[in-house]
Amino acid sequence: MIALDPSKLNLTSAILDHKIKSLYVASPHQGAGTTTCAYSLAKALSALISEHVIIIDGNPGNNSLTRKMNLVGKKGFSDLNIPGYRESPHKAIHTIEGELFHIIPAGATPPSNPMGGERGELIRLIETLTENYSYVIYDGPPIHRHNESLALAAAFDGVVLVLKNNETRIEVTNSA
Repeated sequence: MIALDPSKLNLTSAILDHKIKSLYVASPHQGAGTTTCAYSLAKALSALISEHVIIIDGNPGNNSLTRKMNLVGKKGFSDLNIPGYRESPHKAIHTIEGELFHIIPAGATPPSNPMGGERGELIRLIETLTENYSYVIYDGPPIHRHNESLALAAAFDGVVLVLKNNETRIEVTNSA
Protein backbone atom coordinates (compact mmCIF):
# COMPACT_ATOMS: atom_id res chain seq x y z
CA MET A 1 0.00 0.00 0.00
CA ILE A 2 1.29 3.47 -0.83
CA ALA A 3 1.42 5.98 2.03
CA LEU A 4 1.12 9.73 1.79
CA ASP A 5 4.36 11.66 2.24
CA PRO A 6 4.67 12.47 5.99
CA SER A 7 5.64 16.07 5.14
CA LYS A 8 2.18 16.46 3.56
CA LEU A 9 0.43 14.92 6.54
CA ASN A 10 0.04 17.90 8.88
CA LEU A 11 -2.27 15.82 11.02
CA THR A 12 0.59 14.41 13.10
CA SER A 13 1.43 17.81 14.59
CA ALA A 14 -2.23 18.52 15.37
CA ILE A 15 -2.53 15.20 17.20
CA LEU A 16 0.60 15.77 19.25
CA ASP A 17 -0.42 19.32 20.19
CA HIS A 18 -3.75 18.19 21.62
CA LYS A 19 -2.67 14.95 23.33
CA ILE A 20 -5.15 12.91 21.31
CA LYS A 21 -4.71 9.14 21.78
CA SER A 22 -7.54 7.73 19.66
CA LEU A 23 -8.82 8.87 16.27
CA TYR A 24 -11.83 7.92 14.20
CA VAL A 25 -11.05 8.45 10.49
CA ALA A 26 -14.04 8.48 8.13
CA SER A 27 -15.51 10.14 5.06
CA PRO A 28 -19.05 10.98 3.99
CA HIS A 29 -18.85 8.49 1.09
CA GLN A 30 -16.77 5.64 -0.25
CA GLY A 31 -13.65 6.36 -2.29
CA ALA A 32 -12.48 9.56 -0.58
CA GLY A 33 -9.22 8.04 0.68
CA THR A 34 -10.07 7.21 4.29
CA THR A 35 -8.03 4.01 4.33
CA THR A 36 -5.03 5.74 2.73
CA CYS A 37 -5.26 8.56 5.28
CA ALA A 38 -5.56 6.17 8.26
CA TYR A 39 -2.68 4.01 6.98
CA SER A 40 -0.48 7.06 6.28
CA LEU A 41 -1.18 8.48 9.72
CA ALA A 42 -0.30 5.16 11.44
CA LYS A 43 2.87 4.87 9.38
CA ALA A 44 3.91 8.48 10.07
CA LEU A 45 3.25 8.31 13.82
CA SER A 46 5.06 5.00 14.23
CA ALA A 47 8.06 5.91 12.03
CA LEU A 48 8.60 9.64 12.51
CA ILE A 49 7.73 9.90 16.17
CA SER A 50 8.67 6.34 17.22
CA GLU A 51 5.39 5.79 19.00
CA HIS A 52 3.42 2.58 19.55
CA VAL A 53 0.51 2.73 17.12
CA ILE A 54 -2.36 0.37 16.31
CA ILE A 55 -4.84 0.71 13.49
CA ILE A 56 -8.28 -0.93 13.49
CA ASP A 57 -9.92 -1.83 10.20
CA GLY A 58 -13.57 -0.97 10.71
CA ASN A 59 -14.12 -0.44 7.00
CA PRO A 60 -14.26 -3.90 5.39
CA GLY A 61 -14.52 -4.09 1.63
CA ASN A 62 -12.51 -4.55 -1.54
CA ASN A 63 -9.99 -1.80 -0.71
CA SER A 64 -9.76 -2.47 3.02
CA LEU A 65 -6.57 -2.60 5.05
CA THR A 66 -7.43 -6.20 5.85
CA ARG A 67 -7.27 -7.15 2.16
CA LYS A 68 -4.22 -5.02 1.42
CA MET A 69 -2.31 -6.53 4.36
CA ASN A 70 -3.39 -10.11 3.51
CA LEU A 71 -5.31 -10.63 6.76
CA VAL A 72 -8.66 -11.78 5.36
CA GLY A 73 -10.21 -14.43 7.62
CA LYS A 74 -7.95 -13.59 10.58
CA LYS A 75 -9.43 -12.81 13.99
CA GLY A 76 -10.13 -9.08 14.19
CA PHE A 77 -12.42 -6.20 15.13
CA SER A 78 -15.77 -7.84 14.40
CA ASP A 79 -14.74 -10.90 16.43
CA LEU A 80 -13.71 -8.79 19.44
CA ASN A 81 -16.79 -6.63 19.45
CA ILE A 82 -19.55 -9.24 19.28
CA PRO A 83 -21.81 -9.34 22.34
CA GLY A 84 -20.53 -11.71 24.99
CA TYR A 85 -17.00 -12.02 23.62
CA ARG A 86 -14.62 -11.72 26.54
CA GLU A 87 -11.24 -12.83 25.17
CA SER A 88 -8.23 -10.55 25.24
CA PRO A 89 -7.93 -8.15 22.29
CA HIS A 90 -4.36 -9.37 21.90
CA LYS A 91 -5.64 -12.40 19.95
CA ALA A 92 -6.82 -10.04 17.19
CA ILE A 93 -3.67 -7.89 17.04
CA HIS A 94 -1.37 -8.66 14.13
CA THR A 95 2.01 -7.45 12.95
CA ILE A 96 2.89 -6.87 9.31
CA GLU A 97 6.41 -7.45 8.07
CA GLY A 98 8.03 -4.12 7.30
CA GLU A 99 5.51 -2.06 9.30
CA LEU A 100 6.20 -0.57 12.73
CA PHE A 101 2.54 -0.35 13.74
CA HIS A 102 0.13 -3.15 14.71
CA ILE A 103 -3.22 -3.85 13.08
CA ILE A 104 -6.56 -5.29 14.09
CA PRO A 105 -8.11 -6.47 10.80
CA ALA A 106 -11.83 -6.39 10.04
CA GLY A 107 -12.25 -9.92 11.40
CA ALA A 108 -13.49 -13.36 10.45
CA THR A 109 -17.04 -12.77 11.70
CA PRO A 110 -18.95 -10.51 9.29
CA PRO A 111 -20.22 -7.55 11.31
CA SER A 112 -23.91 -6.73 11.28
CA ASN A 113 -22.99 -3.09 11.87
CA PRO A 114 -19.71 -1.13 12.04
CA MET A 115 -19.65 -1.27 15.83
CA GLY A 116 -19.88 -5.04 15.75
CA GLY A 117 -21.56 -5.03 19.16
CA GLU A 118 -22.64 -2.66 21.89
CA ARG A 119 -21.27 0.86 22.29
CA GLY A 120 -20.02 0.07 25.80
CA GLU A 121 -17.98 -2.85 24.47
CA LEU A 122 -16.44 -0.59 21.83
CA ILE A 123 -15.52 2.01 24.45
CA ARG A 124 -13.92 -0.69 26.66
CA LEU A 125 -11.94 -1.98 23.69
CA ILE A 126 -10.65 1.51 22.81
CA GLU A 127 -9.77 2.17 26.48
CA THR A 128 -7.85 -1.13 26.66
CA LEU A 129 -5.95 -0.32 23.49
CA THR A 130 -5.07 3.24 24.61
CA GLU A 131 -3.57 1.77 27.80
CA ASN A 132 -1.15 -0.27 25.65
CA TYR A 133 -0.61 2.02 22.65
CA SER A 134 0.27 5.68 22.28
CA TYR A 135 -2.21 6.01 19.40
CA VAL A 136 -5.27 4.08 18.25
CA ILE A 137 -6.48 4.85 14.72
CA TYR A 138 -9.83 3.54 13.50
CA ASP A 139 -10.41 3.33 9.73
CA GLY A 140 -14.16 3.85 9.73
CA PRO A 141 -16.86 3.10 7.17
CA PRO A 142 -18.51 5.83 5.09
CA ILE A 143 -20.66 8.02 7.34
CA HIS A 144 -23.69 8.13 5.04
CA ARG A 145 -23.72 4.34 4.70
CA HIS A 146 -24.18 3.56 8.43
CA ASN A 147 -26.33 5.15 11.13
CA GLU A 148 -23.87 4.20 13.89
CA SER A 149 -21.29 6.85 12.96
CA LEU A 150 -22.11 9.18 15.85
CA ALA A 151 -21.90 6.36 18.38
CA LEU A 152 -18.58 5.29 16.87
CA ALA A 153 -17.16 8.80 16.90
CA ALA A 154 -18.11 9.30 20.55
CA ALA A 155 -15.76 6.47 21.59
CA PHE A 156 -12.69 8.34 20.28
CA ASP A 157 -10.74 11.46 21.35
CA GLY A 158 -10.92 12.97 17.87
CA VAL A 159 -12.47 12.60 14.43
CA VAL A 160 -10.83 13.13 11.05
CA LEU A 161 -13.23 13.77 8.18
CA VAL A 162 -11.62 12.82 4.85
CA LEU A 163 -12.95 14.61 1.77
CA LYS A 164 -12.19 13.97 -1.89
CA ASN A 165 -10.86 17.15 -3.47
CA ASN A 166 -13.20 18.65 -6.10
CA GLU A 167 -15.67 15.78 -5.69
CA THR A 168 -17.20 15.89 -2.22
CA ARG A 169 -19.99 18.48 -2.36
CA ILE A 170 -20.28 21.03 0.46
CA GLU A 171 -23.83 19.83 1.24
CA VAL A 172 -22.57 16.27 1.71
CA THR A 173 -19.71 17.50 3.89
CA ASN A 174 -22.01 19.59 6.08
CA SER A 175 -24.44 16.68 6.42
CA ALA A 176 -21.62 14.39 7.55
